[in-house]
Amino acid sequence: MLTSMALLILCAGPVKLAASGFAVNGEDTARASVWLERFAEVLRRDKRVEVTTTADLAQLIGLERQKQMLGCEPDATSCLAELANALGTDGVLVGSIIRTGDSFLVVVKVIRQKTGGVWWSASGRMTGEGALLDWLDAQAAVAVNAMLPPPPVPVGPLVVGGLGIVALGVGATLVALSNTVALEAVRTAPDEPALAKALDAGRTQGTAGVIVLGVGGAALATSIVWLIARGEPAATVALSPVPGGGVWASVGGRW
Repeated sequence: MLTSMALLILCAGPVKLAASGFAVNGEDTARASVWLERFAEVLRRDKRVEVTTTADLAQLIGLERQKQMLGCEPDATSCLAELANALGTDGVLVGSIIRTGDSFLVVVKVIRQKTGGVWWSASGRMTGEGALLDWLDAQAAVAVNAMLPPPPVPVGPLVVGGLGIVALGVGATLVALSNTVALEAVRTAPDEPALAKALDAGRTQGTAGVIVLGVGGAALATSIVWLIARGEPAATVALSPVPGGGVWASVGGRW
């Protein structure tokens, strides 16, 4: 049993990442910027993530300062933390892509600003640039799921579905009671007029029950379609336990 309940109404902001660039060898410098922009674009498709790339950095800080900050090695956590602090981001996206003939060896990771630790990482070896791009696209989706919890279930469909279930219960009860009333009337009615009146009341109650059942079924079906077809959650609720046996109820999203 909950001993306390706190309600917090908020709209959670997106996770903000700074992309310091992919380290490459050979003649892939020009391609590396395109690979990074592509990876960032796939990340941005999830509206819970914002990415600032090297191209964006040029507009935010001076050129010389940009060169200094982008000179961080992937393991230079203090420098990467400075970059994240300067941009007000939650983490820094770094990566290395080494070409050997037609093969690419790739390491991509996100350094968390608060701790300097690795938030998410992935590595792989691909043959051909097409396979490299496919791998990066797939890893972008994996990275989002690793850094963020699943989107909370929207409130709207839950409310509609819950009301639908309640209506189904009420409708079924009315139909069952109407049958009981009819049987009782047949057994106890003193005369034909009383029997007819009782049967009419039972039929009316049964008709009401069928209508309520229909409304409940329609509401439940609507909630299911709503959940399947939704693009982004309208209003959302997420519950998180707190010390003492209580829970935080966070409500947010688009209302």
